[in-house]
Amino acid sequence: MDLLDTVGSEGAPLVLVTGPAGAGRTTLLARLRDELARRGTTVSSLRFTPDGTAVPAGFGQASARLAEPWSSIGPISGARDNPVLARRAAAAAAGSLLRGDGNAAVLIDDAHWVDPDSLAVLEALVRRVAGSPVRCVCAVRTPVPDAVSEPGSAALRRLRLDDLVHSVRLPVNRPLWT
Repeated sequence: MDLLDTVGSEGAPLVLVTGPAGAGRTTLLARLRDELARRGTTVSSLRFTPDGTAVPAGFGQASARLAEPWSSIGPISGARDNPVLARRAAAAAAGSLLRGDGNAAVLIDDAHWVDPDSLAVLEALVRRVAGSPVRCVCAVRTPVPDAVSEPGSAALRRLRLDDLVHSVRLPVNRPLWT
C-alpha cells in the first residue's frame, strides 16, 4: 500500500510521515498534494518554522482547491491549557474542511516545530474529523529536536491510544511513493 492509499483509506485521520533530514518528506508531500488535487481533494498545505509559526507551503505547482482551516487557528493563545478553547478552534477549522463532500486533506511539513497551542488545536481537530474523509498528513523529522519533543510526544501518545494515528516511516534511499 502506498501513501496515497493510506491517506485515502478509512483509517486513522492523522497520518504521520517520519524520516531523517534529507529523506524526502517535503518531496513526498508535494507529490501527495499534486495527486490529491488531481483527484479533486481540497488540499490545505502549510509548514511550521522553528519558532512555531505556520506559513503556507507551496508544494509543487498543484492547482489544488485550497481550504484555509488554519486561518482560524492562528495559534490560539492558551489552547494548550484550555481544552475548550482548543476544541472551539478545531471546530472552526473542521467546518471549512467538512464543507461540501468533506473530501479534504491538510498537509503539514515540519510538524516537529508545531507550537504547543497549535498542537492542542491539531489534536482536537484530528479527534473532530475522525470518521470523516478528512485526513491530516504531518511530516516530522526524526529524531525530533529535544526542545520540541515532549508536547508532541504526549499528544501523539493520546491519539495513538485512541487509534487515531497511522505512522509511516520514510525509508532513506528507497521511494515510498509508487
